[in-house]
Amino acid sequence: MGGVRRVVAGARLEIDHHHDELEFNLVIKGSGTYRLDQDAHPLEPGTLIWLVPGQRHSLQRSPFLEMWVVVVRPELADPGWLPELAARPSRLLPGEELIDLDMLLSQVAQDSDEPAVYNAGVTYALQRAWRISRDREARRQPMHPAVTRALLRL
Repeated sequence: MGGVRRVVAGARLEIDHHHDELEFNLVIKGSGTYRLDQDAHPLEPGTLIWLVPGQRHSLQRSPFLEMWVVVVRPELADPGWLPELAARPSRLLPGEELIDLDMLLSQVAQDSDEPAVYNAGVTYALQRAWRISRDREARRQPMHPAVTRALLRL
């Protein structure tokens, strides 16, 4: 199926790699940069970034970067998504969408001891992240960053 894990500040991570799975990351705190092929994508709280199967990616992180890393089998995604995700891999989410997706990923991660529930949760999280990515342009005015930070701390 894949997996959902939260990478916390100071955690070690394989820095430069590629894999056959589809991956998306949601930045919660801190900053960094993803290099995808030749393009650099800045990471800040609210960044949702997609890594398509086989794409080489390199992470440069600050010591305080915290993010969700979700890896799923590519067959769980519609193949029609991949060209769009490869062309525009990074989106900055408004506060309410960041909080909603953060809470969802937290709930999915808590079910890792129940494979059927966990797998369904990973699939749902993938669909929600895609919907947020696809519908991002039509969304309303984003929440003020200070409000977002306060809600994330709660």
